Amino acid sequence: MAAPLEHEHRMYVNENHQVFITPDTPIYIRIAASPNAEDPSFLMVDKKSQIKSIKEKKPIIALPIFVEGRGKHTIIQPNRPFWQVGMKSQGSTKDINSIMYIYADDSQPKSTINFTPSPRKKTNKFMVFGEPIALNFEAIDNGMSQRLKSWRDSGVRNIYFSVNGHAFQPYTNAVPISAQEEINIRYYAVDNVGNAEQPNHYNLALDLTPPISSHEVSLPRLKAILSPKTRIKLSSKDDYIGVASIHYSFDQKTPGEFSRYKNPILLNPLTDGEHNLKYRGIDGVANTETAKEYSFYLDKFPPDVSFSVIGDQAYTEKGFYLSQRSKVKLEATDNKSGLRHISYYFDSAKNKKTYRNFISIPNQNGNHQFYFNATDKVFNVSQTKSRLMWFDFDAPTTKHLFKGPLAITQDSVFTSSKTKLELEASDKESGVKQIDYSFDKKSSLEYYRSVFVPKEEGTRILRYGAIDRVNNSEKLKEIEFIVDNSSPLIFVHFSVGFIDSMTDQTSKEEIQVYPRNCMIFIGASDLSSGVDKIWFQLNNGKKQPYMEPLSFTKIGRFNLKVFVEDRVQNYASKSVEFAIQ
Repeated sequence: MAAPLEHEHRMYVNENHQVFITPDTPIYIRIAASPNAEDPSFLMVDKKSQIKSIKEKKPIIALPIFVEGRGKHTIIQPNRPFWQVGMKSQGSTKDINSIMYIYADDSQPKSTINFTPSPRKKTNKFMVFGEPIALNFEAIDNGMSQRLKSWRDSGVRNIYFSVNGHAFQPYTNAVPISAQEEINIRYYAVDNVGNAEQPNHYNLALDLTPPISSHEVSLPRLKAILSPKTRIKLSSKDDYIGVASIHYSFDQKTPGEFSRYKNPILLNPLTDGEHNLKYRGIDGVANTETAKEYSFYLDKFPPDVSFSVIGDQAYTEKGFYLSQRSKVKLEATDNKSGLRHISYYFDSAKNKKTYRNFISIPNQNGNHQFYFNATDKVFNVSQTKSRLMWFDFDAPTTKHLFKGPLAITQDSVFTSSKTKLELEASDKESGVKQIDYSFDKKSSLEYYRSVFVPKEEGTRILRYGAIDRVNNSEKLKEIEFIVDNSSPLIFVHFSVGFIDSMTDQTSKEEIQVYPRNCMIFIGASDLSSGVDKIWFQLNNGKKQPYMEPLSFTKIGRFNLKVFVEDRVQNYASKSVEFAIQ
């Protein structure tokens, strides 16, 4: 590191003919008989020096005089004629015009450094500037600047400076600093009599490099597709003065329109769609980074999820019914990032599952609430939808009803062509969809629409069963019954044989004649259901139930009518003409 220059003390006379010295500067008095500098002059010698020179026979040596300390000192040469004329004494000074002054200056000037306007920031070691600067120095001597000469001190003669330890040089013009580096400046001022101040030190640096910024995108995201839950974190690094602030702008419409970054950026205020983020860092001395850009798509819309049922289903006034064979199908579409998964559960969120394939129905009858939603790949979740479902696992119950003639024995059921057969079904949940039936073990079933009458005589086998509205099928029931369409057979027997016969004049039919006290036995038979009732009517008299054999004691011609009904109301009648003698 270069040392300050050597500056000898000297005498200095300013433009006002004021004489300045330092207190330790020797003063020699020279006298002349003329004011012309070319005329002879003589250096005044004190008496002691004269005597010494005579004794030692050596050249005379003039001894200097010294002032006592700094300040203004006087040399007075009184003029006796003036005194005698009447000058009043003014202490030791009789006439100010006969006083000569010498100024002793032992104070050091003070220098300062200043800079052209520039962004700056103080660190522990340096004053850092953000753009090239020019150094300027100023100095004052006892409070007066270099530009204004002091009347008390000699004034500033020059300023010297050193850059990074190099040799000091006089300051004449502004010193340009343009390289990005750390610089040590030393400087000091010297006054006109050689008083030099101790060098001042100033450490400065130029930082012309802006920060380097970057962004970090949090989850959830899918490449450049972001979610409203995503946060964008900005960071910036500056290797020297440090980052002062980061600024950002979305979809910048006005150039230079930036907001100050404070916390990770929330994306929810933005609209769905394409966006462009610009951001930049600014360091402590206003070096501004060229804005960086990050383009992304903000996906704010959740998937659209739909519900359908594969298989048995029925809408009723009571609700929406499914069977145990039904399957629930969920589908979802997403406008941008794509579907991540579909979630669902029955009744309680504790049962929540991820949809992978058709959903089987829980094995539990009754009503159930089904919930479902969808999540896309950036975790937008659709609103949870729900459907109230009724699970119907039970088949309907069907019964048959005979309406009309019917006979039931211990092991058989008899009907007739007048007997109607009705099928009825009930279902506690979804309701009856249809009843199917078949006769005589035919493989195909017929759809039951209304009451029907089985007329074909003989043994019939009916199979029937119902299906509810979600296709729960009842196990076929089977009944066997006999259709009896045949009338009973009537028998009329006389207790004795006829004794004669006669011809009816009108009908020309032969009429048999039986003796008095003859008895008539009436009977009937039925091959199926059996005889139920027998009535008789004699000569168009009152119709009476047959209870016992008929006895005839009177002579006459008789007409006997017999009526028989079997147990399924098949009817038969017979008329017999005979005479008693």
